[in-house]
Amino acid sequence: MGMFAELLCIGPFKNELVEHYEYNQDYYTETKQSTPIISLLFGIDGNRKSKEFARSLGIDDPWNFNQHLIDNQSIDFAKIEEFLASCDPGQQYKRDYERLVAFVKHGYSIYFLPNG
Repeated sequence: MGMFAELLCIGPFKNELVEHYEYNQDYYTETKQSTPIISLLFGIDGNRKSKEFARSLGIDDPWNFNQHLIDNQSIDFAKIEEFLASCDPGQQYKRDYERLVAFVKHGYSIYFLPNG
């Protein structure tokens, strides 16, 4: 079985981010500011793709658990865009990319989750 890589994003609820959360906006109407929110992004399937994706996040070894909390300053967004252009012709991950940009901008903690 190959690797399946996801990102786990955790940060405080903010009204301006509601369009980027997991669920329909209606679910967040009673959510208080600063309530922790968790979102999963991407879901890259396959060893080669997952490793390439990890490198764009500043991770040189996807199985080094010390690297799973991503330094948001290390994320190479241009490299992610290039990677997605090469492996995602249908733009399945376009929304996840936009969500990642928003979460990083707002200081969310981003974790790399390899499975497989």
